[in-house]
Amino acid sequence: MPKNQGQSGIVTEAKERGLSLTFQSNLWVFRRLKSRFSNSKFKYFHFDLNCGSGWNDDVDCIGSPIAFVDSASAVGVESYYVGFCDNDE
Repeated sequence: MPKNQGQSGIVTEAKERGLSLTFQSNLWVFRRLKSRFSNSKFKYFHFDLNCGSGWNDDVDCIGSPIAFVDSASAVGVESYYVGFCDNDE
């Protein structure tokens, strides 16, 4: 079976930094809207359908699951639901 995923020290690390910034931007918007409507039942939903393990051993950097959780923590969003899915258990 051909390998469809790859890892590169330079590209993977830069991609994860970009994902972290994107997650944080979206989470800031969510946090602002949630505070406007004062509804504690609001939750941020995040689905990652090609997440990997969370740590890239080959290139020694975080993966998207850790990038998302770290971003939510940095922004102060505690009410979220996340679904991580990958083809490798």
